[in-house]
Amino acid sequence: MKTLKDFEGAIDRLQKAVAALPGEPADPAELFDRYEQVAIQILDSEFEDYPDGVLESLLTSYLDFGAQLLKVEFPEPRDQ
Repeated sequence: MKTLKDFEGAIDRLQKAVAALPGEPADPAELFDRYEQVAIQILDSEFEDYPDGVLESLLTSYLDFGAQLLKVEFPEPRDQ
C-alpha cells in the first residue's frame, strides 16, 4: 500500500527532473510544458507502482494547480 511519502516522492521527482532540464524556460507556458512532459514520463514509467488511476490523478491535480499559479490558460478544457 502506498503512503503519503510515496506520493510526495512522485512530486519531488517531478520537481527535480524539471529543475535539471537544461536552459531556462522563456515564459510561464514553457515552464508548464516542461512540467507536463516530465509528468507524462513519470506516469509512463511508474503507473504500475500505484493503484489504478491514483498517480494520474495526483499528477493531473499538481499540473492543474501549477497552471493556476503560473496563470497558464488552456485553449480548451482538459479532460479529468
